[in-house]
Amino acid sequence: NRDWNRKELLIEWREAWANSVNQALFQYGFDLSVDHRTLEAQNIPLEPQHKIGPNQARDQMTRLADHQRIARENGLKLLNEPEIVLHALTQQQSTFTKYDIARFINRHSVDSEQFSQILPKVMASSELISLGMDAKNQKRFTTQTMLDLERTMLG
Repeated sequence: NRDWNRKELLIEWREAWANSVNQALFQYGFDLSVDHRTLEAQNIPLEPQHKIGPNQARDQMTRLADHQRIARENGLKLLNEPEIVLHALTQQQSTFTKYDIARFINRHSVDSEQFSQILPKVMASSELISLGMDAKNQKRFTTQTMLDLERTMLG
């Protein structure tokens, strides 16, 4: 049945999958969510990176070069606008750790030098709010924007 190949159906399936995952995450008390939408639709101004799999080495080398170009360009965006990191993290969860910040930066930067330049800028952002230690003795953070949104919701 070729109707199953329609893009609209794929988007519908992705949304249904995200809803199911988010329901389970909520049910089990996780303060995070997944989003099936593109980075652009989430208002995250980064270029999507290619997924690099283990097959077809020749194709991977081409993709790797493109992946590194995109990572370098995205890293420059994060360096110039560190609040992008915080915005992207709060699209998935209301609070996060320094590890979450570092993991995001690592995924969207080209190398350790670029990472080392971005992390301190994010940690120094006036948008970043420290919430103290969590039950696992990890320092948790949120953003001023998230706190303002929660205050608005409380009335």
